Amino acid sequence: MTLAAHHWKIFSHNYKLSEKYIFSLFREKREASYRAFEDETILDNARAFTTKYLKEKLDKIDGHIASLVSHALEFPLIWRVPRVEAKWFIEVYEKKNGTNPILIELAKLDFNMVQAIHLEDLKHASSHGRRTLTKVNALITTIDDVYDVFGTLDEIEQFTDATNRWDINSIEELPDYMKICFLGFYNTINEITYNALTNKRFIILPYLKKAWGDLFKSFVVEANWYQSGHIPTLEEYLENGCISISGPVILMHVHFITSISSTEEIMQCMEISKDIIRYSSLIFRLTDDLGTSSV
Repeated sequence: MTLAAHHWKIFSHNYKLSEKYIFSLFREKREASYRAFEDETILDNARAFTTKYLKEKLDKIDGHIASLVSHALEFPLIWRVPRVEAKWFIEVYEKKNGTNPILIELAKLDFNMVQAIHLEDLKHASSHGRRTLTKVNALITTIDDVYDVFGTLDEIEQFTDATNRWDINSIEELPDYMKICFLGFYNTINEITYNALTNKRFIILPYLKKAWGDLFKSFVVEANWYQSGHIPTLEEYLENGCISISGPVILMHVHFITSISSTEEIMQCMEISKDIIRYSSLIFRLTDDLGTSSV
């Protein structure tokens, strides 16, 4: 018996904890361990110990608690989709002996109300503007991976040059895996331009090309830093980062799918909102970096 297991046996005996309480407590401790920071050995050890204990005792647990423990051992709650989990817990609780029918009814009512809201949001998401932003975000995510993961420095410079020239024939110069990416990007931006021209009667392509071109240049700068081992100053990093986070590109598209109705209005809007775009992009950049940073 490990020291931790020995201490737990003494603790549970002294406080006369029921098996049901022990299993529930262990399950919660295991869930908590997935919220640990890097190198938090206490929680890492707690996860290992509780996982081993729960797996060993799983066959001896009664039906309701067994389903909760088995479910927890598959994936931690933090990795699951909350609304899907809500439905699962409602169904499990409903099968439990001695349940509160009013609580079940309220839980189902809440689930159905939230689902109705999501369905209504889905209807709006199918509108032209939301579809456009969905395409833009998908392009950003895909092309960011091309620059960060798949492309060599020479290849991403080729891709950047091809987008700057805006010539479909440039596709022949690209590696095979980049061709479909370039074609998807080229066709999507042209489609957005066409829709703006037919609906609002002016051409937005020059503005989109400039915004996307700036984004790709910022990607190349970061790739050069990585390849050369260069550590930028904070000022260099933030100056490039407020573009590479893609805020200006997204907000440029937002401008075009809202109430803007002329080229002059575009320029005025961009000038007025310049600082807002910059500072919101900086916040976005730093917040995003916090999610992947380590000390």
